[in-house]
Amino acid sequence: MIKKNLKAATLILSLVLITHCTSLPRKKEPTKAPPGAVQLFNSVQIDLASNNKARALKKLDKVIQSYPDTDLADDALIMRGDINYKNKKFEAAYDNYIAVVKSEIYSPKEVDASYLAAKSLSALGRWDEASLLLNQALKNESIPLELLLSIFELKVDLHRQLGDAVESLRYLVKLSESHTDAQKKEHYRNRATSAIENGLEIKNLEYISNDSDFGFLRPQALYNLGVYHLEDQNFSTARDFFLEITSAYSSGPLAEKSRAHLEQINARRVVDPKSIGAVLPLSGKNRSIGLRELRGLQLGLGIYGPVKSDYRLAVVDSEGSPDVARRAAERLVVEDHVIAIVGSYASKTAPAIASAAHAIGVPSIDLSQKMGVTNIGDSVFRNSISSEMYIKHLVRVAMEEFNLTRFAILYPNDSYGVEYANLFWDEVLRRGGQVNGVQTYPPAEKDFKGQIQRLVGTYYLEDRLDEYRLYLKEWEKKQKKLTDRNRPPEDLLPPIVDFEAIFIPDEASAVGQISQMLVYNDVSGLRLMGTNIWNKQANEFIKRGEASVENSLFVDSHMPSEKELEQTSFYQDYFRAFGQKPTDFEIQAYDTARILKKALDRGASSRQGLAADLRDTKDFQGVIGPISINARREFTRPIVALTVANGQIQKIGPKK
Repeated sequence: MIKKNLKAATLILSLVLITHCTSLPRKKEPTKAPPGAVQLFNSVQIDLASNNKARALKKLDKVIQSYPDTDLADDALIMRGDINYKNKKFEAAYDNYIAVVKSEIYSPKEVDASYLAAKSLSALGRWDEASLLLNQALKNESIPLELLLSIFELKVDLHRQLGDAVESLRYLVKLSESHTDAQKKEHYRNRATSAIENGLEIKNLEYISNDSDFGFLRPQALYNLGVYHLEDQNFSTARDFFLEITSAYSSGPLAEKSRAHLEQINARRVVDPKSIGAVLPLSGKNRSIGLRELRGLQLGLGIYGPVKSDYRLAVVDSEGSPDVARRAAERLVVEDHVIAIVGSYASKTAPAIASAAHAIGVPSIDLSQKMGVTNIGDSVFRNSISSEMYIKHLVRVAMEEFNLTRFAILYPNDSYGVEYANLFWDEVLRRGGQVNGVQTYPPAEKDFKGQIQRLVGTYYLEDRLDEYRLYLKEWEKKQKKLTDRNRPPEDLLPPIVDFEAIFIPDEASAVGQISQMLVYNDVSGLRLMGTNIWNKQANEFIKRGEASVENSLFVDSHMPSEKELEQTSFYQDYFRAFGQKPTDFEIQAYDTARILKKALDRGASSRQGLAADLRDTKDFQGVIGPISINARREFTRPIVALTVANGQIQKIGPKK
């Protein structure tokens, strides 16, 4: 450590001496080397070609020691440094190169030697010393372009190693501006742009935006600062950055994006407290659900129904696309000046709608089960029972009401199946239960034979070979005659069922096929467990599952019986307005609209005021029960456990 520090001190001292060269005697011009010295130096190449490095180094040492004032000494030192560098003797290489820089004899290769010495220091991990050395070399105004580019490249790497992202970017900009090769220029430009796009600290962005040396990176730094302040809801500061881009850099994609942000910032100042926005899937496979949600919102706001209101509902089709949904939310604010936005049940588009609305400062109510969506910001709400809520209730009933402790999971390998399988597994373990089997399957699977056999240990015979041989021997004893056609049955091994229930987070069609395949594989007496999809697809679930789904266990939000629902004013108003029976999609949207309407009727006229009012929701009387908001800004509703008894879905009450 002492040796290294002494070297560093020596280097810095030497650099100071070089810097203050005006106070030192001018370097002497070298003398011309005699023919003997030239001949000796040239013979080094022959030794190197024959790989006799030891002889080459001796000859170079002789040139350096015998002819120190000649024009060959610097060449010999650099060649000696090159040999040491190739042999990874970086300390020795540095000593050779720096000797050229510190020599009292002038050398036209001093900058080359400085660069090579810096490379050696870099290889030794002495990056700060190497950078200092290059700073001195760059004071020479007549550096050849090729060497200058090499120095810039080394500076990029040195500052990266030192953790100085800004200085590393400075030299990437210099490389892009100095290179004559168009492809290389673009390469360095892309590297610099990518580095700044991927995130820098605010102080670094501010530094870059104020320094003309950073050229083409300045507008990107200004834009990033604008977005940062926009996301932090410092709209005035964000506006200043976007304005600077549009005035100083009037064309290009960053200027376009900045104008769009300025429109949003300006639009948020204009609020129509009678205008509510909705982003719903009104085309594609989820169109029917989107239309149901739309009708529920219209009835809840009083646009339809017996008591009309002056509220306006601005609706945009999400097309099931997150990008379209994001732009739709922005459009509702810019063009319709909505005071709030309602997003549809689709988990795919929920984060996009919530993020866009929150960025502009508009409260949004999400109707999806998407986990974590309210984490986006304190203006994001959700009126939907989350997957986590469903699973907690399902596992609690299974373990507390039915004393089940051992489970298996059979799930589709899609986002829904993976999410629910992980939640179920975690909740069972949290409550002290066991998950003794887990098996996945492709979403389009139709057979399920292999998956079930893996789950019950009959797929891989080699794992139960001794047991199989015993069963085979018993089977053979029972045969009158063994022939090629008389082969052992595939189900010779009995299934190992070390679980009491199997959780299947999938639609009714898959559950029907799985339940039949369980019977086929002699797996009986299990309780099937699932999600609220089974209740949504009740008729198909019972029809396909038949006797296999009797005593199954699943959950859904509390729903009154059809007869009870028909007695509600909601049902009667809805049927009169639209001529259809409502489902829970309409109920969910209707309650959401009524919660918004109540807050607005009480005088909430700003987006911030509306968000504060929504956060205070407690015991709001919804269609199917009281609605309150929890700490995560989720509107909670009762959840019920369900089963199938005698071909009918029934609620499971708590055991007495």
